[in-house]
Amino acid sequence: MRLVFVDTETTGLDPRQGHRLIEVAGVELLDGRLTGREFHARINPQRSVPPEAVAIHGVDDTMLRDQPLFAEVAPHLLRFVGIDQTVMHNLPFDAAFFAAEFGRLGVAAPTLTSAARNIDTLPRFRQRHLGARCSLAALCDRYQLEPGADEGWHGELTDARMLARLWVAAGLQP
Repeated sequence: MRLVFVDTETTGLDPRQGHRLIEVAGVELLDGRLTGREFHARINPQRSVPPEAVAIHGVDDTMLRDQPLFAEVAPHLLRFVGIDQTVMHNLPFDAAFFAAEFGRLGVAAPTLTSAARNIDTLPRFRQRHLGARCSLAALCDRYQLEPGADEGWHGELTDARMLARLWVAAGLQP
């Protein structure tokens, strides 16, 4: 079974307020193993990144100025995901941004926008660890997982990899 673990970074918290995607990453897990197939793109959001967002993910306007628009990234992302289920930590957040971005293009993308079709790990972990912090970093601490020496938190490729590793370590199933 193929699952695609997806994570995003944005200019803010709400696409209805004009916030946009600035980075998207995905990693492939096939039959419980990371395959090494990955997708990663930075995106020019056509707006500035507020300082409070930069403080979280470290991606500023100068890093995005020469990046492609979402319209250029979207076909590659959809090809990578294919028809398979995606797994996201706090799926409603990421799916809302994907819905807004694909909506601007007039493209339906249920592989990235449907809460019913895809898997949200956050409620699964909240149910498993009642009352405990369930951020990706807190869960990785709980399961004794750390990013590699060349990886850093809030780098979307690292976060997608860590979510896939967490899925395996926790023994989760679709």
